[in-house]
Amino acid sequence: MSNASNWLEEAVLNHFFRNSPVSSPAQVFLALYRTDPTDFDNGIEISGGGYVRQQIIFNTPSQSAGVSTISNSNAISFPEATADWTIGTESVGFWGIRTALAGGSLLAHGEFLDAGKQNDGKYSVTRNDQFNVGANRITIQFNLRASNWLQNAVLNHFFRSTPVVSVSQVFLALYKSDPTSGDIGIEITYPGYARQLVTFDAPTQSMGAAVIRNIAGIDFPIPGTDVGSVPFFGLRDAAAAGNLLAFAPWSIAKDISSGMQFSVNAGNIEVTLD
Repeated sequence: MSNASNWLEEAVLNHFFRNSPVSSPAQVFLALYRTDPTDFDNGIEISGGGYVRQQIIFNTPSQSAGVSTISNSNAISFPEATADWTIGTESVGFWGIRTALAGGSLLAHGEFLDAGKQNDGKYSVTRNDQFNVGANRITIQFNLRASNWLQNAVLNHFFRSTPVVSVSQVFLALYKSDPTSGDIGIEITYPGYARQLVTFDAPTQSMGAAVIRNIAGIDFPIPGTDVGSVPFFGLRDAAAAGNLLAFAPWSIAKDISSGMQFSVNAGNIEVTLD
């Protein structure tokens, strides 16, 4: 996801993979920064001089090549500065999306960057200046190995005040072909086959990403016939049908033969959000 904060990474994993609901923000706000907020929410936000965060409204997610995108549908005008917001060579160089008019949590962040323009589009703001952000200037994207359904659900729930119910259970499904973000993979089938429940541990931060792993080992029913190669897996929100959440290839594709039990050790299913 586009520069997601640590808070958002963990909130997504909790809400959609761990049955640990996180409320959909009633509104989201655009905040301006002198320094990069970073994933850790430690940037220097503009303060004083009449500055106040402004509500930002995002359009409906659009899909292209497995990537969901939202952009601000409203042009945003900050109040006229009653004192200098920047000093010397400083600029309003960065932005953050937050869950509250004051305080709250950082969702995502980015840089004001217009290559080829003066100062690459970064501007000082002094007394009597007014800082404006045009429509479609702030863009959030989500891809990774997430389904179209999950991408749209995350963007709607956290950025568009359109709540999506927390996923209560997650199931591991086995596939003969890549599920893809469009959920078009061929799931295996044999007498007795059933998706298996997956329980994940709490998110931890590793190498700039939030990570969850399956707590316990997982055993699939033993087939009475040869099944063939199982190169992919998917995580779904129901024991049958439902929505695909995420998908990936196994590091090594295994063949399932008659009498062979397909098993996954604890810790081998990993979901990462950066």
